[in-house]
Amino acid sequence: MHKWILLYCILCFLWIVAETRRTFKLDTEKRLFIKNGKPFQYASGSLHYARVPPHYWKDRLSKIKAANLNTVQTYVMWNVHEKENGKFQFSGQANLEAFINATQAAGLYLIVRAGPYVCAEWEFGGLPWFLANKNITVRSSDENYMFYVKRWLRQLLPRLQRNLYVNGGNIILVQVENEYGSYNQCDKKYMKQLYKIFRKHLGNELILFTTDSAPNLKCGSYPKMFATVDFGYSLSKKTINDYFNEQNKYGVGGPRVNSEYYSGWLVHWGDSSLFQTNISKFIQNLDFMLLLNASVNIYMLEGGTNFGYWSGANSAQSDGKPFRYASGSLHYVRVPYQYWSDRLLRMKAANLNTVQTYVMWNFHEYKNGSFDFTGQADLEKFILETQAAGMNLIVRAGPYVCAEWDFGGLPWFLAHTNITIRTSDPNYMFYVRRWYKVLLPILKRHLYINGGNIISIQVENEYGSYYQCDGTYMDELYEIFSSGLGKDAVLFTTDPPYSLKCGTQKDMLATVDFGPNYKESNMRIFLELQNHFGTGGPKVNSEYYSGWLVHWGDPTYFHTNISGFVNKLDFLLSLNASVNTYMFEGGTSFGYWSGANVGTSGSTLYDITSYDYSAPITESGDITSPFYYRIKDLLAKRLKNFNITVPRNTTKTAYASNLSTAYLGSAIHLLERIATHSVYTKKAMSMEDLGCGYGFILYETHSPTTYEKNSQFCVSNNTVRDSASVFVKRANGLKFFGNIFNNRNSDSCLTLEDTITKNDILYFLVQNQGRINFAKEMNDQRKGIVGDVIVNNKDKLYQWHSTVLNITNIFQNFTTRPYDQENLPGFYVSSVIFEPGDVNDTFIMPNNFKRGFILVNGFNLGRYWPEMGPQKTLYIPKYCLKAYPLRNVFVIFELEVVDNSATSISFFKEAIWNN
Repeated sequence: MHKWILLYCILCFLWIVAETRRTFKLDTEKRLFIKNGKPFQYASGSLHYARVPPHYWKDRLSKIKAANLNTVQTYVMWNVHEKENGKFQFSGQANLEAFINATQAAGLYLIVRAGPYVCAEWEFGGLPWFLANKNITVRSSDENYMFYVKRWLRQLLPRLQRNLYVNGGNIILVQVENEYGSYNQCDKKYMKQLYKIFRKHLGNELILFTTDSAPNLKCGSYPKMFATVDFGYSLSKKTINDYFNEQNKYGVGGPRVNSEYYSGWLVHWGDSSLFQTNISKFIQNLDFMLLLNASVNIYMLEGGTNFGYWSGANSAQSDGKPFRYASGSLHYVRVPYQYWSDRLLRMKAANLNTVQTYVMWNFHEYKNGSFDFTGQADLEKFILETQAAGMNLIVRAGPYVCAEWDFGGLPWFLAHTNITIRTSDPNYMFYVRRWYKVLLPILKRHLYINGGNIISIQVENEYGSYYQCDGTYMDELYEIFSSGLGKDAVLFTTDPPYSLKCGTQKDMLATVDFGPNYKESNMRIFLELQNHFGTGGPKVNSEYYSGWLVHWGDPTYFHTNISGFVNKLDFLLSLNASVNTYMFEGGTSFGYWSGANVGTSGSTLYDITSYDYSAPITESGDITSPFYYRIKDLLAKRLKNFNITVPRNTTKTAYASNLSTAYLGSAIHLLERIATHSVYTKKAMSMEDLGCGYGFILYETHSPTTYEKNSQFCVSNNTVRDSASVFVKRANGLKFFGNIFNNRNSDSCLTLEDTITKNDILYFLVQNQGRINFAKEMNDQRKGIVGDVIVNNKDKLYQWHSTVLNITNIFQNFTTRPYDQENLPGFYVSSVIFEPGDVNDTFIMPNNFKRGFILVNGFNLGRYWPEMGPQKTLYIPKYCLKAYPLRNVFVIFELEVVDNSATSISFFKEAIWNN
């Protein structure tokens, strides 16, 4: 009997033990942590025990607990515990187990990031000093390195093992290595060896994990460990979702985890100030992640102090090793900011290690003295996204950039008769200095030498091709940049090889630009010639052209010789040159941002809206085959980069065909809706004098005399800039007489189809079609009506009523007035509710329209001009569209007379071009 009672008691005891056994596991299918059979989500904060005095551990942990966090995260700095080779210390400040016990006493779970490398802005990233040996390759499977790693982990891991949650302690997770995907080794054997060591000492039940930025997961993760990501608060919600989805593709899969959600940023000696956190943005994205059921660690919750000699450092020369870049150009202002991370991932997957961008000054200073760095203009967000993608960044900071962008990036208010742009003219330099007081501090805190990823900054652009050749100007720019960024920042210039003399400056690195059309022997000479100017230095082609710009009226878009491009790129890389592919994705010049150039006859050639550039990634973000893959394969061979999976192209949808449009009225009839302000003057004022930079001005005056039908109506040359729709108002209504296009060398004329009588009201609807962005003509880029309007060389027009228009205001009201005449240029509208489901990118074609602008839901897509071509469609990013059941409204502002009964809009999955 006693025997059966004893057996029963043993079975009960075993059942109780089994029921009370502590477990912490992953549910990879539901993406959850499971603690003791129940879902668990942690909210953690980083505190490094080595940076906080031991007698304050309890105080700091109680504050973390009081902040409603349930977990604390810490690094183990190996060099704190092994200050001398072979001598291990775990007492005092290094008493790791005392810290672990303090976290458990505070009622907090613990995540240990055990290295061996930890980074953390700590001396040598936590590695002991004696590993800085030429016979040791750190962070690799090198036997000399692994000898010390194994010896150290035999000391550390048993201390962690007895404090694991499954063993009655509070350690729920242990990290192996740190951000290994950002390192240049990508040694999978090393990660495998670490995994085996950690498993051997910590057992099979503990969750081992890795941490990397999303673009670097491939090299940083390991198939048998749980992969997590790290990123800050600057990302969009879509990007956060994308990063969490990317995380789940690596390792064993599991819950969404951000192991380093940055509360601030590191600071170096010489920085202008402490990093300023955007608290609202930080909280908003933290809330969003928690709603996704993500576990989040705030890095740091308390940073502490680098006492003694423990502060680390960052290096400008790729951490002391020779470095060359393979870069691609992407202009953040031309790609919807919601797509920045998508495009950067595609560039990273092409095996580029660097991205290059222009800063368009006028995009940030749209109004004189008012600076914008939000939304599409959020430069700092773009910088952080390039860093999160694991890419270096080259910033071409102007002030002038060219780029087929209005006025070469200069603000419109500099188009003034009292200002000589791109010179040492004090009137010009006043604005330049004011601008750089705003821009340079932003760039400085993201320099590579300051912990960021900006490796070099260009000053001016192709100045040697400009007619001024003002050496004082270049010297002044150098002083502004070097004082604003520090003497250690790498500053450079870019010029065609034949223009180096005037474009360079003695204290800056000179680089060159040229395309694949040159012979290899010439390319070699160009790169050697570069070294005779400026400071001298590495061979650099800052603009290796993947395609070319396109103007309205060109027969078709540029066709790249792919084999020629790739073969010449291979040659440049064989010379150890750093090369930037211009463009890698061109994007779109939305709205009024397209620039212009001067033709061989002196005429003005206007840039199309698309900046596709025939680049390896299309305007809408699609991978081009075989161009993209030829570059990817070459860089994998030449730079020994490790292939990253190429993201799939985004979905495009052809929503509707021949969607009908309704006429709203002319700009004159709808003036009250689209006018912003107006003035009365004796002489017509330019667009700039009216306080307007872009778009349209409606000028009104009276005819000084009678002009007979079939006669010529000619306006003095270079007065109406750049085109004018001419209307005449009389007792029987409004009549359209035609369009005048500016001619720089002769009068602009139209043949009258009817008589204009004395005192008839004349309307000139003048459009700025884009300021010239290259050549000496940039110094004469005022728009609207500039100077006296003289008709037929004799009749001067006086007494003007000038009205500034904002065509997006048309969205305020769509009621058509009953007296509107339908045979006039003007506004058309169409609307549609898409089928239920997600909205996607698309391309819109204005059928049977001739020339004008398209706006969707208030966003200006840019100019269409299918009669000129070669561009037939305009790109619509999905972020401009509204999903079911909301209505999408399309407004077409047509500047010619069209057949209203035949007009419509259609949507396509891809861009349509001539031929």
